[in-house]
Amino acid sequence: MALVGYDFQTERLERAVAPRLAFGRVHRFDLREAAFEADLRRFDPQLIVQYGSETTDPPRDELNRRYRLAPALAPTVYAENAWLPQGAYLYLDEAGLADQSSVAQLSPAELPRPERRHLTDTLAAYRRRVLPAAPAPRREGFLLLCLQVPDDTVILRASPFHDMQRLIDRIEEAFAGLTVVVRPHPLDPREYRTRRAALRRDGGVAEWIRRARTVLACNSTTLVEALALGVPAAALGKGLFSGKGVCWEWDGEASSLASAVDFRADPDLVDGFLWELARRQIPLDDDLPDHGAFNPVLRRLAELWP
Repeated sequence: MALVGYDFQTERLERAVAPRLAFGRVHRFDLREAAFEADLRRFDPQLIVQYGSETTDPPRDELNRRYRLAPALAPTVYAENAWLPQGAYLYLDEAGLADQSSVAQLSPAELPRPERRHLTDTLAAYRRRVLPAAPAPRREGFLLLCLQVPDDTVILRASPFHDMQRLIDRIEEAFAGLTVVVRPHPLDPREYRTRRAALRRDGGVAEWIRRARTVLACNSTTLVEALALGVPAAALGKGLFSGKGVCWEWDGEASSLASAVDFRADPDLVDGFLWELARRQIPLDDDLPDHGAFNPVLRRLAELWP
């Protein structure tokens, strides 16, 4: 089995994935090494687990050519940071990531019935990690707009907004009668202007989500976090959630944006969606719930390579 990605990503793959699969030979391959392609071909893997599927990092064209090499050589499973919480789990998918994933292709009727106890355990562990121990605050009336890094690959591929300033302007215009809080992505140092919205970088994002009336983003992880915290979510772009009925989804018409705050998802659909995500997560920490027995990707790989 070959583990492909940047060096720190393949270390995470080796820690989380390798012990679960019965491969005698496991080797890590750093996409940034000059000999990457020759070394991977020489290794001749039966299976490739690749962290990510494309990048905007330089040299972009060359790195993306290397990302595309894996599925041409061997069966490939894609991995990325998961959601609940993001940095503590890895997600596996055989089709792709984000809007290209197998989860994104599911219809509401195809969402699984939740294993209630296991889903409850996952959501409780997530909340313990991201929220203070204090009692939950009262829900407030503001709309929380969560920005993303403008050159993120999913923004470039599946969002109608590549310019976060333009997004702020559009939301302020569409929700003139509603208090708006804008939260820039923590990895985005750009300075943004607002006419009347509050621009806030303080506190944890989960704390802001829990207080909000509705969370709005293009295709951010914060939409999943909102669902996990019981807060309505409104999506402007495409992602894992698309076509499930779990988020309000924008049709591209400016006049329809205001209806986002009235959307309420069917709780059963939300639970089915969250369970589909939870069962695909592989924990990196020992104290987090592990649903490997329900993970559809690990099950299929175990059948192919017992």
